[in-house]
Amino acid sequence: VERIRHDRMMVEMDPLARRLARWAADTRDEIASSDPDVPDELDDRAADNWRPLLAVADAGGSWWPHKAREAASSTLARREEQDHAVALLDDLRTVFGQQERLPSKQILVALHAMEDRPWSEYGKKQEPITPHQLAALLRPFDITPKKWREGGQTVRGYIRADFTDTWDRWLKPLIYKHLVCVGRWRTGGISVACGGLWRVAGGGVSRSSTRGCMHLKKTGDH
Repeated sequence: VERIRHDRMMVEMDPLARRLARWAADTRDEIASSDPDVPDELDDRAADNWRPLLAVADAGGSWWPHKAREAASSTLARREEQDHAVALLDDLRTVFGQQERLPSKQILVALHAMEDRPWSEYGKKQEPITPHQLAALLRPFDITPKKWREGGQTVRGYIRADFTDTWDRWLKPLIYKHLVCVGRWRTGGISVACGGLWRVAGGGVSRSSTRGCMHLKKTGDH
């Protein structure tokens, strides 16, 4: 790799610019009429965005068509992973409630029980999300599991304080008038208990079943 001297860049780049302009003129009609094959995993919006780029790659020939489709697929995979990571942040904010720290096992129990969420059938194997997968999704946010002593045993889990800044940056603020349980629990106000494992806020929650509630229903302003 050589350094680019800005005072000589125009002179050195001029031959390349001329070749590119000539190539664009020669392939303009071919690219305009092209209907390139798009990777099946791309959704409609992504396919529309990538179609012009794939047409250019096809016109370039050689290894460009393969590389372009490889890039399209990998970009989609990264986007899906980021979507899952943000969804996980949102669900973990609900799971934590007002707790300062939670063991990984307890977090996973709550995630696996959430309906209409991907955590009970996650990844290529469509199996419950594992501690390793949980940590991998949180790693880009610089959130890592911690260890602490509890009841004479070493517990591995997550600290609420590690999430607060990330929640503020990536998620919309929570503004609720009511937060009520939708399982076999009774609630008499702004209060929930999830899975019999933790409580969120105060109020009149009383247990009416050993099964408990693993999900929260958000009502009021949000």
